[in-house]
Formats: sequence, structure tokens, C-alpha cells
Amino acid sequence: METLPKELFLLKKLKLLNLDYNLIKEVPSDINKLQLLDALDLSFNPIEKLPKEIGSLSNLRMLVIKGITRIERFDDVKNQALYNRYP
Repeated sequence: METLPKELFLLKKLKLLNLDYNLIKEVPSDINKLQLLDALDLSFNPIEKLPKEIGSLSNLRMLVIKGITRIERFDDVKNQALYNRYP
């Protein structure tokens, strides 16, 4: 999968989203519509930048970005503890 389907963002009660091992290059700003999201795994995707809207996910407790080597540190994320890069 290279892009996230728009229908995904209609799942308002979604708590866990595992998107590892895809070909996703960009996480859309619509990610902020998933306000109950508790865990997001983006590991092993060719993502270079995360949208600032991830910072508005107040329930997000775990953001996994294993194997993403080209990601830039994202700005405007309210909880900097979310930024954990695993070797």
C-alpha cells in the first residue's frame, strides 16, 4: 500500500493502527481525525516526514517508526516523548 485510503479516517473509534511494511511515503494530515488512536506503527515505510497533526492526537501513547532511516524530526508535536527512533 502506498497511500492511506480516505475511508480509514472515518473510523473514529480506531485505537490501534498497524501500517508496518508498506510503501507509504506520506502520512496525511487527516490522521488527526483519529482522535482515539492509542498506538500507531509506521515501521519500515519510506516516510521522510510526519505531519504536525500527529501532535493533536492526545490519546496517542505509542508511535513506532522502526526501520525508517530518512525521517526528519517532526516539528510542532506537542508531546516530544512520542519521538522515539529505534535502531
